[in-house]
Amino acid sequence: MKRAKAWTALFFLGLFLLYALIPRTVGMGHASRLDLTKAIVHHGSFVIDDYVKNTIDWSYAGGHYYTNKAPGVSFLAVPFYWAMTKVEATFRQGDTDWSYRNLRWTDVFVTALSTALTALLLFLYGRKERGAWGATVVFALGTIAFPFAAMLWGHPTAGAFLFAAFYCLAKARMPLLAGFLLGWAVLTEYTCAFAIPLFFWHFWNDATWKKRRPEALFRIVIGALPPAMLFAWYHTACFGSPLALAPRFQNPAHNAPHSGPLLFGVLGLPSPVILWRLLVGKSRGLLLISPVLILCAVYFCEWMKEHDSKRDAVVFAGVFLCFLFFNASYNGWHGGRSSGPRYLLPALPFLCALLVRVRWTPTAWALATIGIVNCAAIAAVGTDAEMPKALLWQEIYPRIMSGERAVVFTAILCACASLAFVARKARARART
Repeated sequence: MKRAKAWTALFFLGLFLLYALIPRTVGMGHASRLDLTKAIVHHGSFVIDDYVKNTIDWSYAGGHYYTNKAPGVSFLAVPFYWAMTKVEATFRQGDTDWSYRNLRWTDVFVTALSTALTALLLFLYGRKERGAWGATVVFALGTIAFPFAAMLWGHPTAGAFLFAAFYCLAKARMPLLAGFLLGWAVLTEYTCAFAIPLFFWHFWNDATWKKRRPEALFRIVIGALPPAMLFAWYHTACFGSPLALAPRFQNPAHNAPHSGPLLFGVLGLPSPVILWRLLVGKSRGLLLISPVLILCAVYFCEWMKEHDSKRDAVVFAGVFLCFLFFNASYNGWHGGRSSGPRYLLPALPFLCALLVRVRWTPTAWALATIGIVNCAAIAAVGTDAEMPKALLWQEIYPRIMSGERAVVFTAILCACASLAFVARKARARART
């Protein structure tokens, strides 16, 4: 048992180091989020007027510029970025690119660490199931959670908060912490609010809460109050109302046409064509990148046959479908320069949780391996692919085959193989 724990710890430590060391690029979305962090640290303000030249992802209200992103990940980055500025002030020499280093190390603790912790929670959730290690490896290395863990995106961090909130509510029985984490998820990505009705339904129908349901509900609300108050303060200070969200005031260049816009000028009815493109389209198809996720539909049906666990399966599938249909309703559904459907990232740990009962046959492992190779290639090249190119065979693999990123890809693939070996050893030790 001790050896199994040692191998398990080695896997998650190695995973965090891999996320921390893979190459990084800086795009408009990352700059916009970091701009808010810079404004808070350097000016004690939410206004990004001094940094807006770095990005087109801005909102404009009251004569000032703000990020058009939910602010949670920028708030979370503040202590780490502040610490890096102190290091910079002590050791800065010549023209060293400290701005890039600040971003890199801030991201290590905000995005890379949170993604590694999500993988750990996914393992802890399903550790008694036969496919727990397989599901963990698939999420950590075989989905776009892997390459996007290298960037200061809000999506992976929001997914970490959201899945941790579910774990605390359904497994750890910690309602106060669950409420806090759920509030931070919404503060980090507005779309995480879709999960609230599903979480409430799960909580209300969980017999273990029956005798202390009012007390637990009160604790959830109390836990959610701090992030909710921060949410209200930020949006009131920037946009004049607690419910005035940043996209309402964003750069008009983002308000591209959509079939019947209904909300903020950017949301319409879900498009079947976009649903298809998000799942299997050549430029953003989730199942094209990670074909093993096809098994989620099969094993969802198996979950639904068991009374005790069907609530979990409904939440897992429901969270994914909520994010999928939101993404298909959004005029910028493709995520701009994005190597995959990045708006689905917060739902990926829930989708992969459906795999904890998979019988890992050679066919299943072959599908998982394809996803690992694809995601290693994306991590080597970067997460800023353009539309409408075919992501894998026109954008990613040509750059590797040309030799431009071949060495980096080989190194990342070797690291993935090493982690898969460690996971296998941990699984074998746990069985003995």
